[in-house]
This record gives sequence, C-alpha cells and structure tokens, in this order.
Amino acid sequence: DKDDKDKTLKKLLVRVYGENTEVLINREREEKLFNELGELGFGPRMYGLFGNGRLEQWYDNASTLLLHERKHCKQTCGTL
Repeated sequence: DKDDKDKTLKKLLVRVYGENTEVLINREREEKLFNELGELGFGPRMYGLFGNGRLEQWYDNASTLLLHERKHCKQTCGTL
C-alpha cells in the first residue's frame, strides 16, 4: 500500500512521573511550559499526556549529565 511506504517509524520517549512528585512540581505549569518550549524549537516536542506521564520527542544525540558536569546545576536552577 502506497500510504504504508510513506509512513516512517518515530522514536518516542515515554516519561513516567515518580510517585508523589506532584508535591514538588506543578505538573499543569510544567506541561504548559514544556509544550510551549517544544513548539518554539527550544526542546523536545510533547506528543501526548497520560495519567502519570507524557510522550516526548526522542533525540538520538542526547545524553544525560555526568556527575562532574553537574557543577553548574545550582546556578542554572537558581535562574529558573
């Protein structure tokens, strides 16, 4: 089928929120901001929400911070 040939598989990140994290994080505010930043190209796009998480765009070239790379976290988080 021609339509099947045009479809490509996309990788997604399934982010599941930890238990009771809503006590620390305003999820409504976070989801709104995350969505806006993604639409502007400043981060991954949000594809959907579910009860305790969301579906996000996957970046093949992304990596997590290593322990020694976190030395500026206090400065960065203080500006948010």
